[in-house]
Amino acid sequence: MAKQHYKFTGIGKRKTAIARVYMNSGKGNITINNRALEEYFPTQALQLAFNKSFAVTKTAGKYDAHIRIVGGGVSSQAQAASCGIAKHF
Repeated sequence: MAKQHYKFTGIGKRKTAIARVYMNSGKGNITINNRALEEYFPTQALQLAFNKSFAVTKTAGKYDAHIRIVGGGVSSQAQAASCGIAKHF
């Protein structure tokens, strides 16, 4: 498989959570640590925290994102990922 080249990369941090965000224009496909968004952040509150940057910029569903997150709790991870996404806009 060919190596994927991303149009945008960014890093978001919150407490001890670090999220590396890789994004391209697309259809809204999001994977976090090789799992679907709904699987990685199962509650609606975590999904809202994650999607905050997309909601504010009105770009939900316009980008594909591959995100690697390490450290912290799930709430901090969602916020770190949102911060990494926000750096694009």
